[in-house]
Amino acid sequence: MLDKVPHIVSCFPSLSDISLQDWSDEGIIMLDLQPSFVFEEGQFLDHAVLILEGTVRMYKISGSGREITLYRVNGGECCPLMMSSILGETEYEASACIEKPCAVVAIPVDVFKDWMDRYKSFRQFILKCSPKELSLCPTYWIASTSNQSAAE
Repeated sequence: MLDKVPHIVSCFPSLSDISLQDWSDEGIIMLDLQPSFVFEEGQFLDHAVLILEGTVRMYKISGSGREITLYRVNGGECCPLMMSSILGETEYEASACIEKPCAVVAIPVDVFKDWMDRYKSFRQFILKCSPKELSLCPTYWIASTSNQSAAE
């Protein structure tokens, strides 16, 4: 894992303060995910995933069964719903599908939370990633509310 740290830091400069000893923590892994991979809504997360390369589409299924795209997460970004689920210790509130092959680093939740507490630049990055994608989410809520009202 240590030999991959320079590439990870080049994608996520906010991780540059994290010590090499912390990168040695058990459970931190690199994964290559292909477009056939889908993560279903309603699961509890055991890893935080930072996307180094590729694209992931976040979506919900409306009450009528229609798939609604919330937003996309690209290389150098992380999913704000994932962060919210991890920090709030709740089920993941969307589904995710790989659109373009992804290289990701998966960090165990306990390590992720420790880094959030100890590394200010990492915490700031995580908190700043949320507003951009979440500002797109009202589109889903409006659509699902409209569909629900029409059905009633």
